Amino acid sequence: MRLGAPTLLSALIVATGLSGCGEPTLDGSTDETFLSSVKTVMETLSERDRKAFARAVEGFEFIVTENALAALDDSTRIRERLRKRLDGLSAEETLELWNERLTKAIADLEEKKIQTDAALEGLKDVLVYQTRYYVQRGQRVVELKVQNKTEHTISKIYFHGVLTASDRRRPLVEDDFNYNIPKGLKPTEATGWNFALLSPIWKNAPETPEGLKLTVTVTRIDDEKEEPVYDALTNRFTKDDADRLEKLKAYQEASAVDAPNLTAR
Repeated sequence: MRLGAPTLLSALIVATGLSGCGEPTLDGSTDETFLSSVKTVMETLSERDRKAFARAVEGFEFIVTENALAALDDSTRIRERLRKRLDGLSAEETLELWNERLTKAIADLEEKKIQTDAALEGLKDVLVYQTRYYVQRGQRVVELKVQNKTEHTISKIYFHGVLTASDRRRPLVEDDFNYNIPKGLKPTEATGWNFALLSPIWKNAPETPEGLKLTVTVTRIDDEKEEPVYDALTNRFTKDDADRLEKLKAYQEASAVDAPNLTAR
């Protein structure tokens, strides 16, 4: 389904809109009134429309939960946010808003993926051809050899490092770090650096480097003006984003298959 185009759901909402007189609406005053009003609204709909309406309410909860900051938002506040957003909406209005939000959420993630993929493609020309992790005087250190095959002089380079051990499935440490290049790394130039890994997370790394492997990926480079040239770090498309996009597309596909008629029973 092409993003941005009217979906089957939105087309049917327009074609078979509910009557504007006396239709029940959602009451977001409290959890109790909200659940009761959801039930009341669903009782006025056909079985097919109930499925679409229930999916929309569930989908809103998914989007609100995914947008919440885990450290600041608990389930009570998330439910409150959902209730306030849907308060006063009819079934038709709920479905219209859901279709709008769903399409936008998918489009935003698709665009984020496109930008990250484009940045990573450009960053392929910054070659990391040797990495080593070791400990010196109790300090975790990374040794890197890098070649700049881009057309830009690099003033700062950002990395994503993953330290693994052959006898463990999960990484020992995973972290983002960066290095300022005093004189810049010019096009075609290759060099090596040794620098300390200062993030507290590296305290979890073993002091004995034997049997460990450090994999390093370039995630961003800045030019001589300290402006980003290719940036797959600041707003990168993550595995969590990929999982969320898959879930949202599943909602979209289900909405297209089970598009509502929005007619009373």
